[in-house]
Formats: sequence, structure tokens, C-alpha cells
Amino acid sequence: MDYTNKQIADVFREAKVIIAESDTRFICNAIDAQFEGGKVHIKLTSAASSIICERIFPKVTVESWLQANSPEFSTWYNTRPSDYREQLQLYRLRWLDALIEEFEKKE
Repeated sequence: MDYTNKQIADVFREAKVIIAESDTRFICNAIDAQFEGGKVHIKLTSAASSIICERIFPKVTVESWLQANSPEFSTWYNTRPSDYREQLQLYRLRWLDALIEEFEKKE
């Protein structure tokens, strides 16, 4: 079954809520939690997770992708500021905002 871009955007939107309101650190974990919680079908969560994986391939986390692709991030990462984890979470939330906007515009 194919899913609409709006449905994908909704999965990203809920992932943002899960990350913002819990100690879940990874976007794909927040997506998977929606299936595990009975909110959406596994094929939809799989489709959304695939988009994340394709965007950061060959890396498996946003953090490792940033280390490999952003000299500014690598420099910042090496200093390990006290708010490192918080800033990385904020980056994930901003990326989800961009994905939501992208997929809502595709309808």
C-alpha cells in the first residue's frame, strides 16, 4: 500500500512530539514508537523510516552523518560543549520541521 505525503508528514509530526516530550533520542525510534503504540501501520512507519535512512546513508544516525558531512559540526563536536545532547536534539527537531514542511508541500 502506498501512503500519501500527508500521512508521511503526520508520522514525522508525531515523531517530533515523541522526541520533544520523552527521552527518545533517535528519529527512527520515535517513528517506530508510533507502530508499537498502535497509532499507525508498520508499513507507514517503515516508509517514513526509509526516508530518514535514505537521507543520511551511508551513516545510521544524524550525529554520524553530521560528523561526516559538516566541518562545523565536527569542530563543535570535538569541543563537547555541556549542552551537546540538547543541541543535537534541537537539530533533530528542526530537521523534522523541514521534513514535515517538505512532505506537506508535495500534496
